[in-house]
Amino acid sequence: MGNRVQAVLLDMDGTLFDSEAFYKRLWQDTARDFGIDLNDRVYKQFLGAPYSVCKQLIKDLGGESFSLDDFLQAMSKQESGHIPALKPGAEELLIWLKQLNIPLALVTSAEHIKIHKNFAPHPQLQVFDVIVAFEDVDQAKPHPEPYLLACKKLGVSPENALAVEDSNAGALSALEAGCQTLMVPDVLAVDGQIQSQLAAVLDSLHALPNWLRDRL
Repeated sequence: MGNRVQAVLLDMDGTLFDSEAFYKRLWQDTARDFGIDLNDRVYKQFLGAPYSVCKQLIKDLGGESFSLDDFLQAMSKQESGHIPALKPGAEELLIWLKQLNIPLALVTSAEHIKIHKNFAPHPQLQVFDVIVAFEDVDQAKPHPEPYLLACKKLGVSPENALAVEDSNAGALSALEAGCQTLMVPDVLAVDGQIQSQLAAVLDSLHALPNWLRDRL
């Protein structure tokens, strides 16, 4: 069965919040308006990547006459006021984990301001002992630093921490850190090489408590 799970580390976008599909449409629709072909194959590079990386990617695609500021302003107008819904099973999972007093970390490539925006309507889910956001690390996912930092702050060894991710980039970050890693895929299927290293692949967060119960 492997090492017991002493802490749970959760990604945010696409894992706890149904945000990946919205942002995929937002990036692709805005790109189309600017004459950029941001197809699904190219968009794979955006999944799980920090905002700074996404900005550089779209800038490279836009060419010499492209105005990144105009692009981001157009995106911001479309995004204004949008708060993603929770993924099915997310609320029940977080409450269950907290009731068991399991140390929890949120490990995300998003910035703190976005974390606050997402969780503001859900005060009952602000249960994390540690939050590692984009500003907290020198190297974001898929580098292992975010998960290594979360484990250090929680005081647990990576092999005793379970990371829950939706993207291949996020899963790679957790695996490289030495965490037990589980995926609940969202927009993209699990990469075959990554899947062979995972503890499990689940259809939804609803299935996680049953999977985890005997591993605590």
